[in-house]
Amino acid sequence: MKQTKKISRRIFVSKSASAITGITILPSYLALGKADALGNLPPSKRINLGCIGIGGRGKKVIPQLCSNGAAKPIAFCDVDFKRADKEVMDAFPGVRKFADFRVMFDAGDAKFYESGIISFEGDSIPNKHTEYFAKLGLKYPLNEYRASWKMAGLPLAQRLRDKTPDWGDLKQLIPGMIAQGLMGYAYTCPDMIGGGEYQSFLKLDKIDQEMLVRSAQVHALMPMMQFSVAPWRVLSPENNEICKKMALLHEKFGEEILALARLSSKTGEPIVKPMAWFWPDAGYETIQDQFILGDSLLVAPVVEKDARSRKVVFPAGTWIGDDGSEVVGPATVEIAAPLKRLPYFRLQVSK
Repeated sequence: MKQTKKISRRIFVSKSASAITGITILPSYLALGKADALGNLPPSKRINLGCIGIGGRGKKVIPQLCSNGAAKPIAFCDVDFKRADKEVMDAFPGVRKFADFRVMFDAGDAKFYESGIISFEGDSIPNKHTEYFAKLGLKYPLNEYRASWKMAGLPLAQRLRDKTPDWGDLKQLIPGMIAQGLMGYAYTCPDMIGGGEYQSFLKLDKIDQEMLVRSAQVHALMPMMQFSVAPWRVLSPENNEICKKMALLHEKFGEEILALARLSSKTGEPIVKPMAWFWPDAGYETIQDQFILGDSLLVAPVVEKDARSRKVVFPAGTWIGDDGSEVVGPATVEIAAPLKRLPYFRLQVSK
């Protein structure tokens, strides 16, 4: 059979439009993929705008940018929409509103592209848009993403999803980081210390200071750590000092973590590893509150409320703790873990 000649999607749409005029009529700028006589542009040729500041200069700049149809606002951000320019708001009804620009630009999740999206590549699925969004970061030496798809092994900083400030989500940090590393996302961050939702820190009397301190300890020996709120604003002087020491501990291990990141760029192996990575036959697969940084540092944060001790599983070898203690494994040992302590142990190399 003679093969049918292939046609592009754009030509197909154009020809189909003329063939079904009895059913529906497409504007020429959609059918032909170019501006019509009135200057209307198809979505694939139009710039979508996220506008910050809807009063002041914004009330002049936004209409000017959109005057020829080449741009269209899809999001407005302002700290006080009661003072936003009414003419601008009325001219663009239905635009999503944000009070925090970080939330407005925190995109990439496939759920944002499930309906009403017209892509330059017409057959793109929601996950494909997540991939496009992530690829933007490859152009910049500093980036951080919450959502990616098919981007494993590439130089992107990938954090876990937003966490709430509770002990349940705190317990998800270590297994979540391990899972991302095993999927090929080595340059990872366990969301933000204390949770990634800023609304959680608006009422000081509701903040669980112990949870925030333990969260800082989970982060301290991860590839990255970042605070959702300045700890000196919401913590007691004593707890603030603990968080400061955790930040200094991260700085102390900075060169080692960077070396591990460089190694990962060559080998693809994760920076944060599960216990079973090095001891696959020891039954460590279900351990979710310990991890190995690199190939020799066992980190065992406390993730249980009110706990001031915890059991640590030690593989074979001699381990020297942050407190100078020595444990010979394999062994499971109950160790002291007051609020100020992040337990970690270095495996000694036999000479």
